[in-house]
Amino acid sequence: MRKKTILLLTGKSRDGRKEDIFLAKNLGKTFDIIVSDIEHCNRFEDNTDIVLVRNIWPTRNHLVKDRNVLYRLLEKKIKIYNPGIGEEDLIGKDYLVYLFKKGFPVIPNINERSDIPLLGKSRFYFIKPKHGGGREGCRKITAKELHKINFSKYVAEPFIDFKYEISFYFIDNVFQYALYAPD
Repeated sequence: MRKKTILLLTGKSRDGRKEDIFLAKNLGKTFDIIVSDIEHCNRFEDNTDIVLVRNIWPTRNHLVKDRNVLYRLLEKKIKIYNPGIGEEDLIGKDYLVYLFKKGFPVIPNINERSDIPLLGKSRFYFIKPKHGGGREGCRKITAKELHKINFSKYVAEPFIDFKYEISFYFIDNVFQYALYAPD
């Protein structure tokens, strides 16, 4: 029986690339793996069963192009994990503002200068590029600096000094596991 083929989309030179190499090696025990960046995946997409989108960010430099590729894959009825076409980090962080304003139990986030009072008083604030991944472009800033940032490019939240981060993983809307990330 033929092994299913996974097209693993990754970045060209991102920190997450090491994770993707590890992932490809381990998935390769069960699947045929093709590793590609999103720019060159058209060479492989017709010979794949599943696309796994990994560390292709920051998307701010190529958002429209990447989304067009992902839509093309969806039109071909290829199963995509982390498709980047919904409201999540792969297409921007304004969803954090939406969740906060709708009353979900999340860290307050804003994307407009007029909403700064909604963050409350904090010694420091944290800004994140709307189209970025990992820590690239994120900064800890003062309240004075907060009033000067370009909110068309960033979301802002009170700075919270976390001891660790927990990520929750779902596949096909079914919880699989939680990952504790101390670093």
